[in-house]
Amino acid sequence: MNKQLITFSIVSFFFVLVFSGCTQQTQTEQSNLEKLVGTWKEDDSTYGMYVFFANGTCLINTYSLKGTYVLTNETLTVHILPTQATETFDYTLSDIRLMLTNQVDGFTRIYTKQV
Repeated sequence: MNKQLITFSIVSFFFVLVFSGCTQQTQTEQSNLEKLVGTWKEDDSTYGMYVFFANGTCLINTYSLKGTYVLTNETLTVHILPTQATETFDYTLSDIRLMLTNQVDGFTRIYTKQV
């Protein structure tokens, strides 16, 4: 009986550790998604712009292209419609600054959130 209780306690503790980590990651992703939604203008360009919507869609470069996006803790992936081209970025995000580094060419662009 004591062995079963100890085994059950260890297994329960393991599950609590594993699943509590999953919840924390989801909260971080949700926080980043809330920050990302809005209009972002590239600092060094007249035309560089992204508009991200909460439903996972976006407008690219002054509304001339439409797309969808997926945001994780590590990357921002933009699918450009109708071409089906995909761009994947490493990102740094604050309330007013978005830094995107293209994973293919390493080029970094900085955007400011428009109010």
